[in-house]
Amino acid sequence: MFLIGKKSLTLSEIKHLQESGEKIGLHKNASAEIEKSRKYLDKKIASSVESVYGVTTGFGSLYDKKISSKDLGT
Repeated sequence: MFLIGKKSLTLSEIKHLQESGEKIGLHKNASAEIEKSRKYLDKKIASSVESVYGVTTGFGSLYDKKISSKDLGT
């Protein structure tokens, strides 16, 4: 099993995973980092009146579309 989240993936590793069908798992340290990021975003969203690009708005050509709190799942 190839564990992701311990380090950045190289293009050759991504290609290998795509072609090999090898199972992919999440490294134990990655879960803690994901939780930390989620808590940061939840706090930022709750305490800010400004939009957070790509989180409370769309991205790219949808940058000006707001995403409601209900749809964020916070």
